[in-house]
Amino acid sequence: MPDRYQVPEPMAAFDATMADGTVLRVRRHGNPDGPRMVLSHGNGQSADGYYPFWSHLTERFDLFVYDLRSHGLNPVG
Repeated sequence: MPDRYQVPEPMAAFDATMADGTVLRVRRHGNPDGPRMVLSHGNGQSADGYYPFWSHLTERFDLFVYDLRSHGLNPVG
């Protein structure tokens, strides 16, 4: 796969625990001085699969990307 589609290491990553105990992995990319934007994905995908699209937002926005429950980098459950 071309390098332009390889998701870079995030500036930060953390786990967000929901009220029911579900853990969602959140990754931060982009411009920490820019306006914040939260992104996710469609069913059966992962946020990293959309990197070719959201990579164009990293210069302007402070991006927080996460995967839906039991998708991508999250534990099943």
